[in-house]
Amino acid sequence: MDFIKTESKTLYEGHIMDLVVDKIRFENGKEALREVAVHASAAAVVPVTPEGKIILVRQYRYAVEEDTLEIPAGLLEKGEDPVEGAMRELEEETGYKPKHMEHLFRFYSSPGFTTETLDCYLCDQMEPSVQHLDEDEFIDLVEMTPEEAFRLIGEGKIMDGKTVAALSYYCALKNRT
Repeated sequence: MDFIKTESKTLYEGHIMDLVVDKIRFENGKEALREVAVHASAAAVVPVTPEGKIILVRQYRYAVEEDTLEIPAGLLEKGEDPVEGAMRELEEETGYKPKHMEHLFRFYSSPGFTTETLDCYLCDQMEPSVQHLDEDEFIDLVEMTPEEAFRLIGEGKIMDGKTVAALSYYCALKNRT
């Protein structure tokens, strides 16, 4: 259905996102409001050890008030290529430097309200390096088999959307070969 934007108001300008309210008019004359989080893009990586284990990060997430298990990920810096961002985040969060990255897919985190896109990568060739955590970042590393991770998704113990999507995709690829 076609529409036109008749008004747009920025309610908040933040570090990682702006909040915008748009008024739109549909071709049938009806009007509606749309609230949009104009969000920075991000990159994520499924790191796999030579033993076939996936490295996840456990960290406290303020918004949901609990520890989560996630693949390493982070926001892209302005103008940063997604693969470079994924490589940077992998080393910063896990202390492993990637030797090879394979792009898996790109997706919208929640297109009903945000512009955020995420690029997901696979890294199965890494070398030890040093973690470079931000001063407000507290991360524990957790290694598990793909089967264990997939089971934790089903049990509701891995609930982060990017992690669910990337691990499900990785497990499907692994089982096809």
